[in-house]
Amino acid sequence: MERILSAIFMATGQWAAIGVIFTAKSIARFKQMEENKQFAEYYLIGTLYSILYVVVAFSCLSVLESSFKTTINAKTSAKLRSHRGLAEKYA
Repeated sequence: MERILSAIFMATGQWAAIGVIFTAKSIARFKQMEENKQFAEYYLIGTLYSILYVVVAFSCLSVLESSFKTTINAKTSAKLRSHRGLAEKYA
C-alpha cells in the first residue's frame, strides 16, 4: 500500500506526502520499535528498501516513458514531413 501511494505521490510531484506516509507508519510502530531493538533495525532497513524500490522503479518507468515519447514523436514528425512533401508535389 505504501509503495502504491508513494508512486502516486511521486507521479503527481507531491514529495512531502511521501514523508507523511512513512512518518505515519513509524508513529504506528513506535512502541514496538522502542521495545524491540532488533525489530527497529528490521523495520528501518525494510522501510529504506521500500523507498528505494519505489524511487528506482519510478525512475526506470519515467526514462522508458520519455524514450517512448521521443520515438513516437520522431516517427510522427517523419510521417508529417513525407505527407507535406506529397501534398506539395501534387499541389
